[in-house]
Amino acid sequence: MTLGFAESALLKVLGPLAKVLPGTAARLRHVAHGDHLAIQGTPLLGQDGSRFALTVALAPSRSAKPLPVAEFPDKALACAQVVLPHEAIECDYSGPELARFTVADQTPSPMYRHRHILSVHRTGLVVLIWGLDMAITLPQAVTLPLDEAAAVFDRMHTFARSPEFQGLHTRRLAEGIRRLDWRIGLSRAVSTNDGQVPWNGVRAPGRTPAARAVGQYPSCPGDGYAAAGLRSVKPSEPLPNVFRPVLEELLVSAGYTGVRECVTDVLDVSSRPHA
Repeated sequence: MTLGFAESALLKVLGPLAKVLPGTAARLRHVAHGDHLAIQGTPLLGQDGSRFALTVALAPSRSAKPLPVAEFPDKALACAQVVLPHEAIECDYSGPELARFTVADQTPSPMYRHRHILSVHRTGLVVLIWGLDMAITLPQAVTLPLDEAAAVFDRMHTFARSPEFQGLHTRRLAEGIRRLDWRIGLSRAVSTNDGQVPWNGVRAPGRTPAARAVGQYPSCPGDGYAAAGLRSVKPSEPLPNVFRPVLEELLVSAGYTGVRECVTDVLDVSSRPHA
């Protein structure tokens, strides 16, 4: 994302200032750009597993002073209740630096017990691993539900502007406009008794992609889709602006063409006001 007016104006003075006050210039540069340290705690994305999962990670662009250890578990639980408000959440782990919450799968198997996993870090990093509703019935198509993915984006986009997320670390001046880092990835395939099974189709609420390369295996970068554009994002940035590059790269990386209209329809539905 591009820098705002205030950040751009600040950077114009850094050159001359660096010659006389190098320490101050470095500090101002740190404030303008952020250090992007918290988001580095996101696990490697695009890994194959026992079920198809969409991972959405969110963190402050610039490191903030962490909460006192005694306050962190309660703040983490408050975040979980906002991200997963209608789910039966269970605290799987709680410590001084990390709290992990899970939602049990309604039909657990030896391969997996949890449908969703939410990890809340004391650094301000929040990682949602959302188990997608994707049936694997060979030899039929394994369809990626783009409407469900967009609903997860909407869920986390709303959470990013909540007082619960902003309260996950010691409050700073102008907290409500502090920039954010995102990382988003998707499982490429799942492991079954018949081997690795990739997703090979999409479900969309409107138009679908024009075509797909035959036999192409889906891919996902380790730092997620459209990673460069998901740094230093304004909290007020509209949902379609944030997630359009993600969905476009996701579909193109899977071999699809004619993706723009499909993504427009998917995000148009997800960005409408809730009933």
